Amino acid sequence: MSRASGPKACKACAVAKRKCGRQKPQCLRCRRLNVPCLYPPSKPSSYVLIPDDEDVVTIESDSSATAATSRESRSTTAVSTLPQPHRFDPANFYLALDLQDSLTHDEQDLRASAPPSWFQNIPGDLGVLLPIQKADLDPSAFDNMKHHVAIAKEWLARWVDRGSNPFIHPQLYKRRLPTCVQDAYTSVASYLRKNEANEQMIYRIIEDRVRTLVESHPKDPSVLDPIDSLGRVQALLIYQVIGLFDGDLRLRHVAEGYIQTLYEWAASLEPLARYPLWLGDLNGTSGTHVSTTGVYEASDVGSSTDGSWMSWIIAESMNRTWTLVAGIQGVYKMIQQSRSHRCSVVGMMMTARKGLWDAPSAPAWDRICAERYIGFIFLSEVETLFTKFTYDEVDEFTIMTLGTMFGIERIERWRLRPAVF
Repeated sequence: MSRASGPKACKACAVAKRKCGRQKPQCLRCRRLNVPCLYPPSKPSSYVLIPDDEDVVTIESDSSATAATSRESRSTTAVSTLPQPHRFDPANFYLALDLQDSLTHDEQDLRASAPPSWFQNIPGDLGVLLPIQKADLDPSAFDNMKHHVAIAKEWLARWVDRGSNPFIHPQLYKRRLPTCVQDAYTSVASYLRKNEANEQMIYRIIEDRVRTLVESHPKDPSVLDPIDSLGRVQALLIYQVIGLFDGDLRLRHVAEGYIQTLYEWAASLEPLARYPLWLGDLNGTSGTHVSTTGVYEASDVGSSTDGSWMSWIIAESMNRTWTLVAGIQGVYKMIQQSRSHRCSVVGMMMTARKGLWDAPSAPAWDRICAERYIGFIFLSEVETLFTKFTYDEVDEFTIMTLGTMFGIERIERWRLRPAVF
């Protein structure tokens, strides 16, 4: 059986006999040359939508027929607007994030995704997905969790040394560094230098900083812009990594009191990660600021590529931060209770391909997006990365996430598996 061909090249690329990236609404080549990008109409599909049984038996009345037609229309619209899986397109990036709320309940079950309002109902036992079918954890599970915590601590040290790590992008706070992030940075720097003589003083500083952070949180979080919202979540996450796993009883007690607070703050990032900050991301034109929050001024971004890059950085940072929140606090609760916990972040998405996060510039990032499948995937589907990529093709945040969910041994087998060309 022959494989189904993908979407055809646009007319401009076909006439010029050049490779077409097939991005929509405008391919990368046409966007760069500023020429019209028109795609030939697709062939009619042989797929016929069969109505549900209840639609057949209740189609006697006009109102029932209208309802069935409405359901089919919503389903067809949701499926037809899915971005092409073989290539990342900034124009479809936020569409994919927003799609999960437009799917019907039956379609969500098929996708094994979270319910539409998952972020409004955060369960008290939010945790990470580990490959554990029984309630009691065995020693190998504890090894996985300790490894996860050790990586998170190393990332904090890297942030102090380099100004970035796998969940704090080097460009994220380049133009504006929120005060709460400054406090977290100096707290981590002091913590890494602690000794028996000064550790109690450092613990008091951390406790005071985290209390100030929580008490200063506005009653209406919507007054915060995306950078401030993300900064507050990352700052509290950093304090939790220290407090929950340092070993100091007082610091651990304080951190336990903020577990639910961090879950709620992190959940508030989900709707913020959906929408582009730049209108230029959607139409291939120069970036026009559509956010009223003042995150960046128009003069800060010189092209639509720069705007797309910054939009992706903010959204990807939010997704990674939310994933790490669930992982760190879920690991703590599993160690504490010796029982596995379910995770409610499976509706979030992440970018798996190595190179995107470390791209030094917008053009470099844009080139990777145009040339490769970047692994933009729902967390509920990350297990497919074991077959779609080799170990060396994914970045370290993805490896850490997979290791937490499926175990160190499976990651090691994946690493040693010979590449198939």
